[in-house]
Amino acid sequence: MIKVVIVDDELDAITSLQYELNQINEVRVVKSFTNISLAESFISNEEFDILFLDVEMPQCGGIDFLRKFLSRNFQVVFTTAYSKYAFDAYKNEILDYLLKPIDVDDIRYVLEKFNKKQLEKKIIEEYRNKKTINIYANGQDKIIEQDTIIYCEADGNYTSIYLKGNLKYFVSHNLKYFENNLDENFVRIHNSYLVNVNFIKSFNKKSSILALIDNTELPVSRLKKKAFLDKFKK
Repeated sequence: MIKVVIVDDELDAITSLQYELNQINEVRVVKSFTNISLAESFISNEEFDILFLDVEMPQCGGIDFLRKFLSRNFQVVFTTAYSKYAFDAYKNEILDYLLKPIDVDDIRYVLEKFNKKQLEKKIIEEYRNKKTINIYANGQDKIIEQDTIIYCEADGNYTSIYLKGNLKYFVSHNLKYFENNLDENFVRIHNSYLVNVNFIKSFNKKSSILALIDNTELPVSRLKKKAFLDKFKK
């Protein structure tokens, strides 16, 4: 449900906009204001999604009113009968600028833009939350998402990295580098191997052989076995 707040000095304008918004099931008007002071107090303390804000109001212009909120977690749609304020309005990073009278098609267009922005925001947040590691391989700098790495294999001062999708990179860092820079999902099972516990398929305690989801089988050394088992149980 998209929560909406309306601020306009004209009650008729609020009533008209509210009627159009009520035609759309995914929208709920949580509050409307003709009083700027009451609106400012509410907006500062409550959570909602979109503010429909009139541009010309005698108490305080909509653009000046918006500047009171230096940091905001809601989108803004300016509503006005005049197009002359559009340039200044868009400098305030608004979602849209609608000319009155506003109809349901205008609102549906605004909601499409809002939903698109929300999706973009979600994708960016998910990307930021992904843990990555930088490597240099095949003559290029690469950024690898850690949760795509199945295991790493030492080769002297170099390391082979095996990833989902049958990808492999040969990197000029030793295995200790990856042990220090990969997250808590990686465990050293042997002097030659560092594995992602999320890709373990099974472990044979008698033979100390570890099977991974790509059907690779790796030995777990006697010295690393206890630490591995403690990690594997988690």
